[in-house]
Amino acid sequence: MVPNGPVPQNFMEKQARFGKMPLWPVAKSILVEPPMKKILLLISLLAFLPLLIRYQRDHGDTDNNSGLPTAAWVLEGARVDKGGIPSTVGNWPLKLHAPPQSITAPVEALYFGGGLTGGSVLSQKNRPTPAPKEAISLLAWVRIDAGARKGGIIGRVEDNRYGAGGTYLGYDETHLVFGLTPGGPGIGEGRLHIIRSAKPIDKGIWSLVVATYDGKEMRLFVNGELVAESTDARGPINWYRTDSWSIGRFSDENEKVPMIGAIREVEIYDKALSKESIRARFAFQSARAKTVLGDSPPHFVIAPYLQFPDTNSFRVCLETSSPVTATIEYGPEAPFNLKTTSKEAATFHEIPIEGLSPGTMGYYRVVCQGPAGERLETAILPWQTAPKEGVPFSFAIIGDTQGNAPATGKVADIMKELRPNFALHLGDVVNEGHDKRQWVEELFRPSQELFGQVPLFPTMGNHEKNHPNYYKYFALPAPEYRYSYTWGDAEFFVLDSNKPMAKGTLQYTWLDEAMGKSKAKWKFCYHHHPVYSSDNNDFGDTFAGKRSLFGDPKVRPLATLYEKHKVDIVFCGHVHLYERTHPIKNGKLDEVGGVVYVTSGGGGGSLENFTPTPEWFKAANRVDYHTTLVNIRNSTLELRAFDKDGLLFDQYLRTK
Repeated sequence: MVPNGPVPQNFMEKQARFGKMPLWPVAKSILVEPPMKKILLLISLLAFLPLLIRYQRDHGDTDNNSGLPTAAWVLEGARVDKGGIPSTVGNWPLKLHAPPQSITAPVEALYFGGGLTGGSVLSQKNRPTPAPKEAISLLAWVRIDAGARKGGIIGRVEDNRYGAGGTYLGYDETHLVFGLTPGGPGIGEGRLHIIRSAKPIDKGIWSLVVATYDGKEMRLFVNGELVAESTDARGPINWYRTDSWSIGRFSDENEKVPMIGAIREVEIYDKALSKESIRARFAFQSARAKTVLGDSPPHFVIAPYLQFPDTNSFRVCLETSSPVTATIEYGPEAPFNLKTTSKEAATFHEIPIEGLSPGTMGYYRVVCQGPAGERLETAILPWQTAPKEGVPFSFAIIGDTQGNAPATGKVADIMKELRPNFALHLGDVVNEGHDKRQWVEELFRPSQELFGQVPLFPTMGNHEKNHPNYYKYFALPAPEYRYSYTWGDAEFFVLDSNKPMAKGTLQYTWLDEAMGKSKAKWKFCYHHHPVYSSDNNDFGDTFAGKRSLFGDPKVRPLATLYEKHKVDIVFCGHVHLYERTHPIKNGKLDEVGGVVYVTSGGGGGSLENFTPTPEWFKAANRVDYHTTLVNIRNSTLELRAFDKDGLLFDQYLRTK
């Protein structure tokens, strides 16, 4: 009979992994036997020790001081059987969500490429998954290749605005984290306490990561060293609204964030491992640490995202770490009977899906194939085409996401929760347009769940600096820096306010002609720089006693066109705050024929402030990270603004 688990090389390895074991009665009986029989019995004991460990754990025959894990898994390709991996301790098989990718150096492990990755440990009949009440430890040998807004190594967790429960060991954009909800079962909504490692993640390098909680203190260890601790969380663990464990992704009721990296071993304990035992474990296996793997299977550098849907088509874009062919499987529902495949292997793909009908909704999945047969796929995601007139819809707005991935991720999460049909970006999508890292880590990764199901229509900011990356990552109608599109009863006109805007210029003339031809009931324009703004220093340092220009004079000439063509709202960014004006016409308040100007630049850039005294055109303002949502239904427009925590702070109603 072959033990279901790794066979340690010697007894000391067992000691390092599991601590002292209650085997004294057996050892005592061996001592009184003749010498030859002692040797035979000892050999037999060592050979069947892994089985004994499993038996003791599965049958509850070990005490709380044994040091044995409650559950453990070794993630390697040879162990995969029928889409899952059996546990090496306990009886909780890990069900994989997609065919795994394997790596072999320096140790065998499973690689997760940022698509439909990871696995779930589900409750068995009359046997729920582990949920220690008083104390817990989570241990993993892991290699993290990329950060995430909310990344998970192992967890059984719920974390949203309506309540929290459980625990997880994971990471954010730059650091390792340990989250835990105290309060005990049945308490109800809780709060997830999070501690964060003092040092950034060593990306691409193997590490032993351990999180412990003893009912009084949370601790986080990396390679045997304490890197974070807190006494804020106390009492029993609250498992509110949690059931299954996830490995290789962060997963709760409304979030599924895939991992990019590799995992070798994962263990759950119903006690807080001591610092000494963690150091002993690392010392025994330290050869793995600080070892960078060689070539890895393909992974998503930028997960698939939707671009420019119209009434009969949409586009899917994605980028991978090495050349792959990409297939979009799609249809009104799964399983899919339609697909489109890229013409050749490449790292970046823009794949059009055409021949659809207006106002159609469906689902899609991306499946990538590497040159050696590697497979990378996504979860099933929604798509839609633009509807004809008369169909209600909503759109969300974000601006100035530059340089602050955590804030951008929070705002993107609120936007996804609001379920808009599409989203506008008001420019400054990154801080430096030439820096690919910023595009990947500060825009696409924090927003990947949103962008995978909500198409984004951007405009150019000043920080992109007209770089080719803007034209690469956004699939827009030529010439791309300016364009228009329709959705239901509305038409949108998009401009690049970095270029000349005076009367007679190319964009001014184009906008005048395009809006003159528009038959849409609702008209919206957006560009980066604001026509009206009561910001305190972008247009005059008011706190230093200087007079403000109350907006960018370069785009002020557009107000004449907006009033001429009866534009309803003009959206702008650039100033990192929220402001809505009263309706304005000819530089004065006009409740009947005026244009409303909304600055919505709270997507992540450093927040700014307002003039010391309010200006005449200000209707509402707020300094905070936020998103704006607009609902259109026939002759009614409703605008609402929400902060990064999802709290409503402004609303505006307009009818015609």
